[in-house]
Amino acid sequence: TEGKGQLKACSHDSSVYFECPGVDPAGCQCFGTCLPNVGFAAECLDVVFALEDTWWYLGVFINHAPGAAGNNLPFIGYPSHHLIFKLTVNYGELDILDTLRHCLWMDDHKVVGDPEASTLDMYCNVVPSSLPGDFGKSENHPYHLRYKRYFETDFVKRLSVEISGNFERVDPLIKIVKYKAIFNENSNRIKSPIYNPLSYNKVPNEKLFIEVSTFVDGGIVPSTDRRGLLENPWRAVGNLSILIHVHDQNDPPEIVAPADVYNPPPECAQADSELPECNFGQYFSYEGTDTLVPITGVRISDVDIHETCPAITPECVRMDIAVRAFKGSIGLNTRSNLNLYFDGRAGSGFTARITDLNSAVQVLFYSVENSNLLGTSASTVISYNTQHSGNQEFVTVVASDQGFTGRARTATVTSIRIDLVIVAVNEGPIVSSSVTEFTPTEDILGSLRGLKIADVDLQENIESSLADRNWMGKASNSPYINQMRVQVSLSFGVLKLGYTRNLLLIFTSTTMYMTISPLRFGHDVCRVSESIEDVDALTAQYATMKGVPDGQAKTAVGSYQSICSYDNVGGATCPTGTEPGCNCYVDGSCRSLNGKIVLHLDRSRPILPFRDAITGLLDSTDKTCAGLPIYPIPNNFTVGKKCVNDGDCGDSVLPKCIPGVTCACCANISFVCSDNSECSAFDSGSLCGCVKGGDGICGPYFRMSEGPRGTLTTDLINPGKRQPAYGGNPCTYAGEGSGLCKSPAFAAEGTNLAKIVDLVGLASLGSSDAQFFGPIVDVNRALESLSYLSNLDYNRFYRPPLALRNPFTFNIELDSLDTLVLEANDFGNSGGGPRDPRSMKVELPIRVLAVNDRPTPECPAKVMAFEDVPFHFGPPGADPHPLRGPVLRISDP
Repeated sequence: TEGKGQLKACSHDSSVYFECPGVDPAGCQCFGTCLPNVGFAAECLDVVFALEDTWWYLGVFINHAPGAAGNNLPFIGYPSHHLIFKLTVNYGELDILDTLRHCLWMDDHKVVGDPEASTLDMYCNVVPSSLPGDFGKSENHPYHLRYKRYFETDFVKRLSVEISGNFERVDPLIKIVKYKAIFNENSNRIKSPIYNPLSYNKVPNEKLFIEVSTFVDGGIVPSTDRRGLLENPWRAVGNLSILIHVHDQNDPPEIVAPADVYNPPPECAQADSELPECNFGQYFSYEGTDTLVPITGVRISDVDIHETCPAITPECVRMDIAVRAFKGSIGLNTRSNLNLYFDGRAGSGFTARITDLNSAVQVLFYSVENSNLLGTSASTVISYNTQHSGNQEFVTVVASDQGFTGRARTATVTSIRIDLVIVAVNEGPIVSSSVTEFTPTEDILGSLRGLKIADVDLQENIESSLADRNWMGKASNSPYINQMRVQVSLSFGVLKLGYTRNLLLIFTSTTMYMTISPLRFGHDVCRVSESIEDVDALTAQYATMKGVPDGQAKTAVGSYQSICSYDNVGGATCPTGTEPGCNCYVDGSCRSLNGKIVLHLDRSRPILPFRDAITGLLDSTDKTCAGLPIYPIPNNFTVGKKCVNDGDCGDSVLPKCIPGVTCACCANISFVCSDNSECSAFDSGSLCGCVKGGDGICGPYFRMSEGPRGTLTTDLINPGKRQPAYGGNPCTYAGEGSGLCKSPAFAAEGTNLAKIVDLVGLASLGSSDAQFFGPIVDVNRALESLSYLSNLDYNRFYRPPLALRNPFTFNIELDSLDTLVLEANDFGNSGGGPRDPRSMKVELPIRVLAVNDRPTPECPAKVMAFEDVPFHFGPPGADPHPLRGPVLRISDP
């Protein structure tokens, strides 16, 4: 039959259509001249339109009039007279009423007498009565509906749909046939020698081929009986080819990101791994470095960018690529065949063919800073890292196809973000002095003003799993976070501080101080207070820390009693400091409100093994996720999950609660909270972050003697007061900080006990050697208040005794100088890797100005002499005269 569509198009270019004038398009031809299409004869056909990757109604219908002649189908009008319509396409799928996606495809196609048996791959029968709505009613549904897939011919796999029935049943279904080309297919692509090199000159366009057959004789065919259809006499009535122009849609470029194909090293499965890649991620670099980090795995593609390219120029268009680093420097693998429109430290922008651009981006070379800018004022990344204050670093790769394909010719853009970590590197403190020499006066307290410490990264609040695992996460190091330590020593004098607020004193010239403290309020420090005398446990811990096998420790750690400073030396029970009756200095009590115990260690004894052992021992005792307190007996329970390392506290093991949603007060598990302040009304120190279930016990609590139905209370933490035995509700803490495994008590150097810190105050005797730490602001205020007092009668004219003089260096004419040695140490603040403490030491001369002390006579207050009798002042035996007195002397210091 002849197509009577209003729109015509040439087969060589179906995108250009001609609209037929008038009501009857019969005889209408394409505007202009149709050209042969890749060796095929020129054709002017009806054309319908579809859209790439989209189901589209074709708008095909059949003109059919009863008893008509000529181009119309003959129709007698009897119910038994029915038709078969078969619609076939080459590069897509057809669908009626969304039945295709529910098909159960079968490959048993060897039906006797089927003329398509040899070409048919699979078929699917749709039960006509299963069609939706009125289409499935017995008076409306077709006799059969079948989809067929064919074996590949001319490198094309065709699909068809068959519908049979009388005209009234078939006509409504023909009008709602939908079409969708196979994925990414369109009319440009079909005739592309690049994308379809095998089929473009075989089947160069998409056509809807319609075949119509009818019965010669009557007889109603069963709806799904293929054999019945074959055994009845059918006659081909007509067929028609219609062009389907599939409008192309511009698909965006695709970029493969390195993270998409990244597999972490096997070591990362270990929860305590300190491998940098396991803690920092796939790509990382270090603050203030120019090390190149190769970023591999970036790949750019575009499924349709070359759809309009001829065979002789398969890459006829260019893409636009931009590669940028947010803060650092990024470089390309190659610049060959690139049209660069910007190229600098932060990135590059260029256009290139797809092969060349992939060569350029297959390896991107990132560095925090270029070598020529490193450490200069021109650098924009001085002291920059991504482990604090929400800082970030990333590389973006943006690809634009510039709109060379797609009906609208509009560019589409795709981008990826490659995150990097700039690991914090600890920058050491800088000690400066506004003077080159101090000149105090002999025997007079004088100022040593002019010293100052600066540290650019001391107060960075570093977020690093590696730093946490290595040192920051340990309870014993919690007092040192963001703090500065200072040691000051002298040779011929003592120092005193006029400002000591917020400072912790570590040692003086004679004594080191350590404090055993609870990590959180309410912990029973008495659980570990006896550890200071447990020689076996201390020795085993020290051996473990030094990597010595258990039981083979060469150094026996002394108990506290053997290395402490005594408080009764010179007394009746401790006259020399070696007697059993000597008592150790101990300040504080584990049963006090704050639970702190201050230890006094005698620096003349081997105290360092004890310091290390007691610190390590407490760090490994009673560990829970977040280091939560264990309450005093008889309520020696906790709300924390017991743990060995951080892996026991990970999200997969201990899911974290959501503040205001699933977090509840530990003292009242039924009260949902957002932060700790909302829980303080229930109990002092009560935390927000508990969830129901687990081995912990939360409030409200009941007395065990009364049972769960007794009086309830939320008041459990009461240091120093013995509480009755309580029970409560099973729970677990899953709030802030619960991702870290910590001990609830720790030992650390230093104390802020006022009476001890005052040992270096202005009212004290001072010390020739002192070490203290605190916030850098307070440390600098303390240094500004630093005072010096020389040893008695020491000044610049002092000369050492002959036995102590070096004959090669001693010069009697040179002034004697005291030396102020000041060392600042940042404890490792603030680095993101393993602990890396940095320090700086300065030595400044102190020239003590001499004071002329008046001479002092040495003589008796009175003597008894006799008239006219000589009296001699002199040593005994100088002469035989019986009357004599002591020798008269004059001294001058």
